[in-house]
Amino acid sequence: MYRYISYTRESTTKFVMNLFSYKQLNDVYYSFHTQDPEWCVKNLLEMNGQSEEIFDNNLRLKAVISAKGEY
Repeated sequence: MYRYISYTRESTTKFVMNLFSYKQLNDVYYSFHTQDPEWCVKNLLEMNGQSEEIFDNNLRLKAVISAKGEY
């Protein structure tokens, strides 16, 4: 699942692993393993209070710059 998300969202595996802990993926394995991967991603994001915007590199960069007050 980590590699699927990394590949389809053009993110690093490290970034995705920081979003979803291995314990969380182990806990949902039995309910997710027969589902569509996109359904799984949508539900993982929902469980963590995130949206697809988290994978947008530009929005993350703007947030970092804004936090430093140099934007």
